[in-house]
Amino acid sequence: VSFRQKPLLKVGLVVFCYVGFMVFQTLGLVFTSSVEGAILFAIVPIFAKIIARFVLGEKSTVLQEVFMWLSISALILMIVMGASTISFSIIGILLLAVASALIAGSNVMMRQIKSIFSPIEITFAIVVSGFLFFNTATLIHGIASNTLDDYLALFGNLKFMIATAYLGIFCI
Repeated sequence: VSFRQKPLLKVGLVVFCYVGFMVFQTLGLVFTSSVEGAILFAIVPIFAKIIARFVLGEKSTVLQEVFMWLSISALILMIVMGASTISFSIIGILLLAVASALIAGSNVMMRQIKSIFSPIEITFAIVVSGFLFFNTATLIHGIASNTLDDYLALFGNLKFMIATAYLGIFCI
């Protein structure tokens, strides 16, 4: 992994969008159900198509347009059919919509930088940034709420450490 002589701003934008996606998704799911989240994340390909058109100058084929409108129709149908079980929290929906836009932006920007950065470099940047961001947030919250001991106690739990090592080493 080497970031020398490479445009760090570009990979930084991908990291920002990806970490931002995780933050907004987590916050959005506090206010909505997982069903609403799934419905809202169905718009990611639509957002990606729109963003790619403006950022990368991609043009759609007729078949792509047909399937995009089919996706939009399916999304509307899911909302209408599940309307009785959806709580329609405006805050949650907005947070999840921002999360969807961020992950779509991240996907488009990854396509833009894949010729400059290797997949392992992009993954490394996202994983390390996410690790630093979320652990810093957890440490600040733990100090502020006097629950830091609960966080640190996890590192003495062998099952937790094995699961963390497995996810961090073998699942990347």
